[in-house]
Amino acid sequence: MRVRVAARINIEQSPPVVFALVTDIAHQPDWSAAVEKVTDLTDEPPRLGTTWTQVTSLLGHRVEARARVVGMEQDRQFAYRIDRPAPVQMTWYLDAISSGTHVEVVAEGEAGLFAALLRPMLGPLKEALDGDLGRLKDRLEAP
Repeated sequence: MRVRVAARINIEQSPPVVFALVTDIAHQPDWSAAVEKVTDLTDEPPRLGTTWTQVTSLLGHRVEARARVVGMEQDRQFAYRIDRPAPVQMTWYLDAISSGTHVEVVAEGEAGLFAALLRPMLGPLKEALDGDLGRLKDRLEAP
């Protein structure tokens, strides 16, 4: 079973400004409610192959996961894979619009044996992505 959850928002900042914050891995806990802590960051700024460990909280459970950058196009796309609680790829797409940047974040993966585990997480994951985008927007548009 393939799972895919996406969230979108428009932010009144340029793609380079948005990209800089999205790829500032060490500071993800500042705007991502699920990410509690980032450690073992191998490269700053990130590049293909950069790895880190993150502690996330999802549905009341804390999970330590390893992540690795698997795609990057300056000011347009940033993708990384997380190994737990199930393998998931997070991809950020940034497109310039007249008022700033259209941001879409997509979480997707092959659930396989984890389908029963992932199904109840899809709704909360969508809410978490929407919330993170709202916090990202607030942070970037703050005076």
